[in-house]
Amino acid sequence: MTTRTTSPSPASPVKPAPDRQVPEDEPTLLVDELGRPDAKTPAKQIRTIVAMPAYNEEKYIAKTIVGAQKSADRVLVVDDGSKDDTVVIARALGALVVQHETNKGYGGALQTIFATAREVGAEELVIIDSDGQHNPQEIPHLLAELRKGPDVVIGSRFVDGNGDGTPADRKAGISVPGRATTMAGTDRAISDFQDGFGAYGKRAIEAIRPGGNGISASSEILLQINDHHLQVAAVPLGVYPDTAGASSTSAVMHGEPCYRGKQIAVVIPAYNEEDLIRETLDGIPGYVARIYAVNDGSADRTGAIIDAYAERDPRIIPIHHNPNRGVGAAITSGYKRAIADGMDVAAVMAGDNQMDPTHLPSLLDPIIDGRADYTKGNRLINEAYREGMPPWRSFGNSLLTFLTKVASGYWQMMDPQNGYTAISVKALAELPLESVYQGYGYCNNLLVWLNIHNMTVRDVAIPARYGREKSKIRYSTYIPRVSKLLLGNFLFRLKTKYIQMGFHPLAFFYLAGAVLAPIGVVGGLITLWEKFVMGYPVLFVHGVLSFLMLMLGMQFLFFAMFFDMQAEKNSAGTN
Repeated sequence: MTTRTTSPSPASPVKPAPDRQVPEDEPTLLVDELGRPDAKTPAKQIRTIVAMPAYNEEKYIAKTIVGAQKSADRVLVVDDGSKDDTVVIARALGALVVQHETNKGYGGALQTIFATAREVGAEELVIIDSDGQHNPQEIPHLLAELRKGPDVVIGSRFVDGNGDGTPADRKAGISVPGRATTMAGTDRAISDFQDGFGAYGKRAIEAIRPGGNGISASSEILLQINDHHLQVAAVPLGVYPDTAGASSTSAVMHGEPCYRGKQIAVVIPAYNEEDLIRETLDGIPGYVARIYAVNDGSADRTGAIIDAYAERDPRIIPIHHNPNRGVGAAITSGYKRAIADGMDVAAVMAGDNQMDPTHLPSLLDPIIDGRADYTKGNRLINEAYREGMPPWRSFGNSLLTFLTKVASGYWQMMDPQNGYTAISVKALAELPLESVYQGYGYCNNLLVWLNIHNMTVRDVAIPARYGREKSKIRYSTYIPRVSKLLLGNFLFRLKTKYIQMGFHPLAFFYLAGAVLAPIGVVGGLITLWEKFVMGYPVLFVHGVLSFLMLMLGMQFLFFAMFFDMQAEKNSAGTN
């Protein structure tokens, strides 16, 4: 079997090469760390490699790769002649990709996997399907059992009664091949070997050499396990629901898309984005369960494009506003559907393709781990991440960052205008979504409501990505309008959180500072006017009193800010 890496151009597809027989130990050509074809750079030493055969799995492979990366030194994808974007997605997520020019079948993919594992010197190999039927969170269980001593660990849905939830016809179809292999010569009591989810140690990697004989490769591997007297163990795996209408040339039933066992929704607000909405929808990872594409009264073809995509992707739920109601209203509509549909986490990605989907796991992980209720992108954390941001936008963002810190009480937060966010649906259910500002100040106002409800907010460093999109924000009018909004938000937060819901003296510190500091400033200006304009003699008492009022007011404000910061830290510590 010939394997090679390819990087075909869409305009010049690689012509399929005829099959030919070659020695089974022919070396496999690997891409280098940057994914370049025909690389001369040898792969670095890898202890644990998680490998997956893939054929037209663009909808499901992303969640498998992301999950597998948590347990592996490297993830290997053997693409068996896919015609979709499987390879593009795998490389974008940093997987090592080996491509077959023509489809060789499951056995051919296994042959390449074992050959590649030997080539890179792997000590542990985990094989997982890329189609969503296996949960990557089970990989540590397989590896833990493997490290106890056996050469092979098979994941089984029928250990300890685990397969009780499997439909009877499907369970029978799985069990019959198992009995056939046992009669063929193996002396190991192995159930559910056709599932294909397993781990292999160093001895097994060296000994097992599949012949590439299609779906019978699993049976062939078991025979080789028996011939080489390899020690085998089994661990129970969960049973995952089938997905209706799952396409597959491999005849595999797919599980409901999820990320680390959680159902993820993505809300896409879109207003007149006919040029970019396709790219946005195409980029949503396969592990996302629902995509709420909200056409907010667009005057172009945005709504029609969303509807067309929904016809071929059941995850996409079109929501149409007529007339335009604002970006906040669009996001709110998506949030409400996420709550109604029982999602676990809802992310927001703009319809102009400005949010890079490869960074979505960075927003999801803190929420799933219980470290945050709300996460948001931060483009201001360093100079490199701000690259490409126009200077006027950078200045306006910095100013609004400070004002939003004061208004929201999240003093460690930056880049509040960043719309790339994720939130726990459990947290969403506690918020009065109808009361959140429905226009472009939505992100700022939502932070105020999150603070009132003692939610934990975390920034996630994500680079800015600017392309063909055109910002609809006009900072000359946006900054004054949002500043006024933030002042009202600030007063509302103090009244609601620190007076009505629970008394805290910082509200009065803020009030005293807000009164005394301006009096001191005005008094000082009057003193200077009297001295230099009116020609009065030195007004020592007026000047000293004004200065004292200013200092006292500033001291009250600093005390109030200090207590506000402490309240933020205490709230974060309890979540």
